[in-house]
Amino acid sequence: MVHRSASKRLSPAGFRGAVIEAERAASYARGEGALVIPPEGAVRPADPDDLALLVRWAAENRRPLVPRGAGTGIPGGNIGKGIIVHLAESFGRIGAPDIDSRTIEVGASAVAGEVDRAARAAGLFLPPLPSSADRCTIGGMIANNAAGARSLRYGAIREWVEALDVILATGDRLFVTPTSAPLPHLARFRWTAEIGPDGSPASWPRVRKNSSGYALDRYLATRSPVHIFVGSEGTLAFVVAARLRLQPLPPARALAAVALSALEGIPRVAEAAMELGAAACELFGQRFLRLAAPQVASHFAVPLQQYAAVLLIELEAGDAHTIDDHIDSLRRVSSETDAAVLRVATTSEDVERLWEFRHAASPTITAALERGVVPLRFIEDSVVPADRVPDYLHGVQRLLAE
Repeated sequence: MVHRSASKRLSPAGFRGAVIEAERAASYARGEGALVIPPEGAVRPADPDDLALLVRWAAENRRPLVPRGAGTGIPGGNIGKGIIVHLAESFGRIGAPDIDSRTIEVGASAVAGEVDRAARAAGLFLPPLPSSADRCTIGGMIANNAAGARSLRYGAIREWVEALDVILATGDRLFVTPTSAPLPHLARFRWTAEIGPDGSPASWPRVRKNSSGYALDRYLATRSPVHIFVGSEGTLAFVVAARLRLQPLPPARALAAVALSALEGIPRVAEAAMELGAAACELFGQRFLRLAAPQVASHFAVPLQQYAAVLLIELEAGDAHTIDDHIDSLRRVSSETDAAVLRVATTSEDVERLWEFRHAASPTITAALERGVVPLRFIEDSVVPADRVPDYLHGVQRLLAE
């Protein structure tokens, strides 16, 4: 019998999971973005102990491991030249929601949309759901500090992580909470710039979401391992499982589609949405409106191509009367900015149906490929102050024109 050397093997002796050789691992060479990097191969650990064995072996033999969930990420954090570690169904447990503590315990490969549906059955929900919620995993969301449409009010997934079950690069398994003691090997993180009154770097951007590098602002202020693990894209630890906080379902909500004749109206409408405590405010530019026209025509009585942009604004309140007042305020502001409220959905079924307008984004782009339109996904998770959005969009249009 011929044994492969450690430099050629994809897993250690005693590994119980699946091993996929390079020639059969083509599907792991890309996520949903444009980057393609063929891996050495891929493995699917059977359970956390199997994963810990793999990580220890990789550390001893200096073999790079690339964590991967559902592969829905666009920037390329889920691909690489090393060994793809696919945390599949065996890490997908979804526990029963704890109504008293408003938490839920889930495995890393649990699908985010299924976690949300389990929470909703108990009168709760998971706010930071991206548009890929029915495919992406909780582990991937934690790795990317994912957010989604409701980040306007609820922030990103980092704000909703109660505890993490992780495996470090040494193969050691660790359970951490936001109040856990700092990890010794993270003590070397230093910041030489001025520290603000909250303990974080004064020069750090004050934004609702930041997925650019480690969250040193949050970590330096709290020394919490949770805050540095979330958003680290698998470079510090493998997420095995998590305990997430949940939010009670709002008694009343509505989703309004506001069409703008000019981009310059965006800041005022967005400001009004924030003043009304909107949970979400999603922007769709003219290029998307032209592409999506056939798919979303049934949602609107007028062609959307005639508008410069459309905002989807989700409002929440304690009762239907307050929701009606919010919609009236939105109509008033819209009329002042040469905009129009095209449609308002108030029942749960109509709200979800109108949200399909947003969920159609990726399928719409994919369908455009068949018509010869090439998507250039070179901008990912940009964060722009509301009052600068028109300038930003005009700048992007100039770049695309060039």
